[in-house]
Amino acid sequence: MKMDRFCLDCGSKVTGRADRKFCSDACRINYHNSLRKKDEFLVNLINKQLKRNRTILEKHYRANRFYMPIHQLHLEGFREKYHTHTTTNGMDTVHFFYEYGITFENASMVHIWKEEFQKENKQQA
Repeated sequence: MKMDRFCLDCGSKVTGRADRKFCSDACRINYHNSLRKKDEFLVNLINKQLKRNRTILEKHYRANRFYMPIHQLHLEGFREKYHTHTTTNGMDTVHFFYEYGITFENASMVHIWKEEFQKENKQQA
């Protein structure tokens, strides 16, 4: 007994090979693009927040405001949940947002850092 098969994208009846899942190439492409878009949407939201965090820290660092109340950063849209990497600086954990980092001085105050990258000297003797 043959079972009717239906397109995974549009739901129309599929004919042909037994392992065929889509009625056309357009439906196959549309189906896989929609799966990819869902993943990309979340990644784009996180990247947007990471960039916002970096921009906020950069603004305060350039203005020589190295110690800030965390609630002030939150009011500007800063979310420390999203960071690029962490490292330990003695006893403190530094949460980095690209090259800018924060350490918590206490529950309400953060210290803003900037990681300086050294250019490697690649001259050959």
